Amino acid sequence: MCELCEDGYAAMQGSCVECEGGGSAAALVGFVVVLLMTAALVAWFVRRNGAKVKKWTHGSGMAAVKAVLAYSQILGSLSVTMLVDFGPAFSGLTQVLAASNLDFVSFLPLDCVAPMDHHARLLGYTLGILVLDAVLLLAYKAAGKGKGGQVLMALFLVNSFLLPQVSMVIFSTFPCTQFDGDYGTYLTADKSIDCDGAAHAGMVAYATAMIFVFPVGKPLLCLYLLWRKRREIDVGQDRLEKEHAGQHSDGATGLQEAVELRDKNEDIKHLAFLYESYQPKYWWYEVWETYRR
Repeated sequence: MCELCEDGYAAMQGSCVECEGGGSAAALVGFVVVLLMTAALVAWFVRRNGAKVKKWTHGSGMAAVKAVLAYSQILGSLSVTMLVDFGPAFSGLTQVLAASNLDFVSFLPLDCVAPMDHHARLLGYTLGILVLDAVLLLAYKAAGKGKGGQVLMALFLVNSFLLPQVSMVIFSTFPCTQFDGDYGTYLTADKSIDCDGAAHAGMVAYATAMIFVFPVGKPLLCLYLLWRKRREIDVGQDRLEKEHAGQHSDGATGLQEAVELRDKNEDIKHLAFLYESYQPKYWWYEVWETYRR
């Protein structure tokens, strides 16, 4: 098939690049080292500037990050979700913005190190994120209620960033392309996979289960957590605004009071990542934003 790379080549960003012996493995190891060093540097910076980071990552600062990320992820996924030729200029832009989906696999010559088809990619993304979730939940339990809030914020943050990408990988397991003649039917996302094979049938069942875990289950879990605390997140914004308006005061003052009452409640701080970018009465909006992406 024309879309498959020959032996000695690896697929990267829609094209085939030649494997350079041990150079490809060295590049992969180098990438992992740089990633770990970056994570360590970020952790060190947060420890040294905890107050500034906390102020920046709450309220308007985090809202701006979420808005930019959502816009970049939606544009970056167009080449996958819409089989349309957008032209070289816009296609180049979508490829650059695809980095916001944290699709590290497509940027690395993994096929030069070990075969990496769509099935392996599906297992790697889903199982990797589930293991990371388990580690963070154990860290939250060990940290206790005090520092545990920061661990939960990291959990929500990681899932917020990775959910669009892992969802695309899951849904890419289903579309197949049928070729004329006796060439058969192959997976649209990876023409090396025969859609009529038993291995793919098993992965379709696995991907179906993962739909209920990731694009359906995780947002619903967040919605449930928010719904349980909805009366503490929104102590009555509409009522407060009417009261202030009746006192010939600016209606926005009621909003300010509702936000202040919400932010003073220590019992809901662990969910702050999910609600603090929005007005109290829109406590559910982060879930809608997640599904929109």
